[in-house]
Parts: sequence; structure tokens; C-alpha cells
Amino acid sequence: MKRRKFFSLTLFSFIFTTFLPVFHKVFAQETENNFYKLGSLTDLEENGFLLNENLEIGAVLVILKEDNSLIAIEPTCTHMGCLVEWNKQENLFICPCHNSKFQEDGKVVEGLAISDLPIYQVKIENNTVFVANQ
Repeated sequence: MKRRKFFSLTLFSFIFTTFLPVFHKVFAQETENNFYKLGSLTDLEENGFLLNENLEIGAVLVILKEDNSLIAIEPTCTHMGCLVEWNKQENLFICPCHNSKFQEDGKVVEGLAISDLPIYQVKIENNTVFVANQ
């Protein structure tokens, strides 16, 4: 091995091992006891929902109901993968693609979907909304 290549590999190894923890902390999703940070309570109150399609545990939709209770589900319809929408009047999640309907607990009510939507645990701490697998 030539001297130049040796020093290049050594320098690369040093940089990689030195900065890997920094990159991991910056790009890793924040967790607290297996709960993932979804967003702020302020945004949830303003919009009535929070949606994140890129959490490590999957897509998550949190709905703030009028009685201030929270629902957290995987919002991807189990029929063809469209994102379901919350219908306040019917208290149902409805798929805009083929009209499958799901209860608050993710159970299929009607439509072409054959399996339920997964639900998540949800908690609020310090004005932040967190979710975790059940």
C-alpha cells in the first residue's frame, strides 16, 4: 500500500469515527422511552391533526377531537394505500379513493378494506405530542 493511500484511509477513518455520533444525533428521530416526537401541541390545536408519514414506526395521524381526546392511527388504507381522512360528522376515518370507512379504534366499518388500521399510543409532554406502538 502506498503511503498516500494509507494516510487517506487513516484520515477517512478518523473523520468517520469522530463525526458518526454527531450525524446520528442530528438525523435520528427523537425518542423518549420508545415514544417518537410527532409535533407540537400548538400545531395540533391549530390544525386539528398532526401527520407524519416518515416516522420509523410508520405513518402516524393524530386527531384532536372536539372533546379534546386524541386518536393516533396508521392512516394508510389497508385496501390500496391511500391516506384516510377524518370525518368529524360521522366520527369515522374515510378513504377518499374507494370509500372504506374505519372507526376511531381503526376497525373496518365498510368498504373494500379487509383489515383494520393499526393504532398508536399517544401522549403529550411539555407541549409536544409523542406516539408509540401499542
